[in-house]
Amino acid sequence: MMEERIELEAFLEVLQILELNYDRVLPDLITSIWYSEFKYYDQVVLEKAFIECIKEYQYFPTIKQVHDKMIDKYHGATRI
Repeated sequence: MMEERIELEAFLEVLQILELNYDRVLPDLITSIWYSEFKYYDQVVLEKAFIECIKEYQYFPTIKQVHDKMIDKYHGATRI
């Protein structure tokens, strides 16, 4: 079983980067889905992906768009 790399409280702080930038607060149910998708990633990697999304997308990104920002397009691996 994989070990969580980011605690819920730290994840919520990082998620605020998106929420504040897009002036949108995710409902608790959606937030729990996002956390279950990203809890195994390093906090720094996740934060960088969120910032990359802000640079590119006019609207709040999807989980897939965030995942896509975490992939190194040259090596196919999650950015570290």
